[in-house]
Amino acid sequence: MKKIFFLLFTFLLTVGVSYAQTKVTGKVISSEDGLPAIVTVSVKGTTAGAYTDGEGKYSITVPNNQAVLVFAGIGYTTVEVPVNGRAVIDVTIKPDAVSLEEVVLTAYGPQSKKAFTGTASIVKSDEIANLKVSSVSKALQGLASGVLVVNTNGQPGENATIRVRGVGSFSGSSEPLIVLDGVIYNGNLNTINPSDIESFTVLKDANSTALYGSRAANGVIMITTKIGRPGKTKISASASYGVSTRAVKDYAYLNNQQYMELMWERMYGDNLRSGQVTDEAARLLATNQLTATTVYNPYNVANPIGTDGKLVAGATLLYQENWEDALFQTGQRQEYNIQASGGSEKNRFMISGGYLDDEGLVKMSRFNRYSIRGKIDAGLGDWLKVGLNMGLSYSKQNYPTQGGSSIRNSVLFVRSVASIYPAYVRNRDGSFILDEKGQKIPDYGRNTVWGTDRPVFAGSNPLGTFTYDDISSNRLMSNNSAFIEAKLLKDLTFKSTIGVDYYLLSGKQYYNNIIGDGTAYGGRSQRDRTTTSTIIWTNILTYDKTFGDHHVNALAGTESYDFQTDYLAAEKRGFDFADQELDYGANLITASSNRTASRNFRYLARANYDYSNRYHISASLTYDGTSRFHSSSRWGTFWSVGGGWNIANEEFMQVTSSVINTLKLRASYGTSGNQNLGYFPYLATYASGWNILGSLGSAVSTLGNNNLTWEKQEQIDLGIDFGLFSNKLTGSVTYYNRKSKDLLMARPLPISAGITSFNDNIGQVKNTGVEIDMKGIILDSKDFSWDLGFNLTFQKNRVTDLPVEQIKGFNAANNKRIEIGHSMYSWYLQEYAGVDPQDGKPTWYKDVLDAEGNVTGRETVKTYSSATRYMVGDALPYAMGGINTNFNWKGLSLNVITSFALGGKILDTDKAGLMSLFSNDRTGYQASADATKRWQKPGDITDVPYLSGSSMSFNSASTFWLKKGDYLRVRSITLSYDLANFNAIKKLGLGSAKLYVSADNPITLFGEEGLDPEQGLNGVTTNTSSSMKVLSFGLNLEF
Repeated sequence: MKKIFFLLFTFLLTVGVSYAQTKVTGKVISSEDGLPAIVTVSVKGTTAGAYTDGEGKYSITVPNNQAVLVFAGIGYTTVEVPVNGRAVIDVTIKPDAVSLEEVVLTAYGPQSKKAFTGTASIVKSDEIANLKVSSVSKALQGLASGVLVVNTNGQPGENATIRVRGVGSFSGSSEPLIVLDGVIYNGNLNTINPSDIESFTVLKDANSTALYGSRAANGVIMITTKIGRPGKTKISASASYGVSTRAVKDYAYLNNQQYMELMWERMYGDNLRSGQVTDEAARLLATNQLTATTVYNPYNVANPIGTDGKLVAGATLLYQENWEDALFQTGQRQEYNIQASGGSEKNRFMISGGYLDDEGLVKMSRFNRYSIRGKIDAGLGDWLKVGLNMGLSYSKQNYPTQGGSSIRNSVLFVRSVASIYPAYVRNRDGSFILDEKGQKIPDYGRNTVWGTDRPVFAGSNPLGTFTYDDISSNRLMSNNSAFIEAKLLKDLTFKSTIGVDYYLLSGKQYYNNIIGDGTAYGGRSQRDRTTTSTIIWTNILTYDKTFGDHHVNALAGTESYDFQTDYLAAEKRGFDFADQELDYGANLITASSNRTASRNFRYLARANYDYSNRYHISASLTYDGTSRFHSSSRWGTFWSVGGGWNIANEEFMQVTSSVINTLKLRASYGTSGNQNLGYFPYLATYASGWNILGSLGSAVSTLGNNNLTWEKQEQIDLGIDFGLFSNKLTGSVTYYNRKSKDLLMARPLPISAGITSFNDNIGQVKNTGVEIDMKGIILDSKDFSWDLGFNLTFQKNRVTDLPVEQIKGFNAANNKRIEIGHSMYSWYLQEYAGVDPQDGKPTWYKDVLDAEGNVTGRETVKTYSSATRYMVGDALPYAMGGINTNFNWKGLSLNVITSFALGGKILDTDKAGLMSLFSNDRTGYQASADATKRWQKPGDITDVPYLSGSSMSFNSASTFWLKKGDYLRVRSITLSYDLANFNAIKKLGLGSAKLYVSADNPITLFGEEGLDPEQGLNGVTTNTSSSMKVLSFGLNLEF
């Protein structure tokens, strides 16, 4: 009986428990994109919990029908849902609106954003996903405050210039340090596939960068690549195709009729002003001189311009050459990427592959890249974790010459050769002369049709050099790292990371023996190869402990960095037939090689203390050594301190918690250094040569300086972070003061020394500014959302200290002057005063001085060399920023990214060159349409002088050619639709199928026609191609 009673009781108890417990299942998706969300699901008030799988599905047992489920995950807002007797509960979870990111990736480990006392900008992958950039260096433009990104030309694969918080060195590098997945990266940024990137973190203040010691003076950009998330393996694939054209139209040029008429006007004026002929004779002489001088005649009559300076009756144009159409192209761009990722809570992986083919503006310019990357993190038990990250990239860049004065430069050629000269050989009647294969023949300006050489760039035509020359580079980058992390004690962790990079750059420059630059040498071929290897070993011990309201995080460690580069180059000239291989050259010109090796080692430590999520203190110390300097100057100490106060968490602020959710004050101060001053700059150098007796020998060319050391930097940051209205409006305002001192400069020596100067640490520069970042969720409903981001930076660069010898030093090469109290990039130019209305000559201002040399006023002069130079502005902008916004309606999305700059000035030397055509040595050169605005008679009010064959220095550097650099550029517009909403797509097992159309650089608002506002830090135009406008179509799939 007792056994029967016991069994009955157990059965009833089991039934009771079964009725009390309930199994709940469901699916969790993100409101942002409808994709499965990886979160934890727990029962409130208990320890019961579960994870969603790769499809967002979960299953959990609840104790009763009144239980409450809690859905929480990194990057998502926490959601609580009462069960209320339901067996199936599906949840749409929203991304966390807090702009103060949960975690900031800092040097040697992440930090909680709420406790972070430094200054950093974070750009996530979804913000750059729509940009069609071949180098990741261009991705940050307009997206991160305090970061100046300048695209110096439109060559695909070319890196942008990046400056973080201004420029802090005269002669050393101002490039920021790049850290890829926690390891210092020395490869070319164009070898990294942007599709692999998860985020950029730009560390800007000294408290964030001090642990990198002598490498961190210019800021640190930390790039994190993607890795899988717990759940089902996800496969994503993308394909895009686009066409590219120049983002800014070129300058307007004279057409053939205008050109011939104005050239006649110049000749007529010169003849008349000579005083040796009558007006009638001057006119007749100009008519006869014209075609004899230009050689080519695009009209059907011998003298197309009559004695009245106008096109004669019956003159018919035989051709109007458009050199842009001949030498430029509509580029094609195609890109394909595939990626697989996934894992569990302990093990995660990612593997990807990508291909890019991108054509540039100039014909034959092209960039190809193949890339693969594999990444795995694995937990081996509860105390040990290992990881491996391997990347391999191969790229080829065809690089037709851009910039400078070489006749191979197609951009210069377009701006130099007038449209009266044909791209292909023509008969005098305008018809083409064909070769034996029936193909058109490039006109090199040397043929028997006209009997005389073309007066401009004779013997050259890029259409031919495209065919015969080869200027290209091949890059192979192997980027690898591995780590092992062991939990030694509950609060103590040791991590060892080793990074090994290998970079091979192989360059080829072949100039044929038929046309172009190589003809003077019978053809020339140059090969060079650079191999670079780095080994970085980092060992970090981290202590992390929370006790009550106190939290302590401290680390200490070492890092060694070994760098070696080998260079090999050779050049031969004199090729009997067209061949690029050095074996066939008759004359060996150079054969050189060198090896450079350097080493860094540093000890580092950092401690962070937080109390009650209100008060935060951080301090770091680095003892850094480098082999680049003399042993007596090799080691240095860098340190930083920072503090933060989360006011919003104070008790007295709780009454405002419904409005003010986040309010943190922060401040930091610290030091860092810049060792990128060249290799071993303290050493004396020797140069070989002949003495006055003709004997060969060597002599000291540069004095050594054992006291030379790295440039140093001190930086102060004061900032406030805020979040309002449930953190739907978030932002920060930061003031920084960056003082760079002991800058490397050449200290002049007296003539008697026999050496002009030696290197010394003597200069000082200060960069100050204010950075403003804001993000807001404007609307957020079930079907529609709209968010807006904005960043703005005000910056100022000033030279604060120079040795006496360097004060007011003028650099004639770029028309700059380094002077205390002014920017490093201050323009120092003659000020243009306009054209004298009475005689049509250009004038400039000159200071009037009294007997003591004091300025008492100004006068105008007509001699350029006697005019006074003035400080007339800065090449650097005083303000820059960006605006980006996203609209989402059901499956339809619109994304817009813009960037802008204010205050910088550009010296448009390219346009100046187009206004010098009428001097005698510029006959046949291309001409700006602005030549039609020239002075013609007394009383004319204009800025363009009369046409003359003698130089009046009008096109010399002056304020007339100094243009405002203010601009607003729409960097990207992307419209996309997710086809996964259709049942047919869902049946294919696709989690997402996003179809999109995008336009990169579709709109540029700028005041100067033909001038791309992005011209490099120097602000001088150099006949390079402009940024590219790209129209693309693409499809992104996720399985």
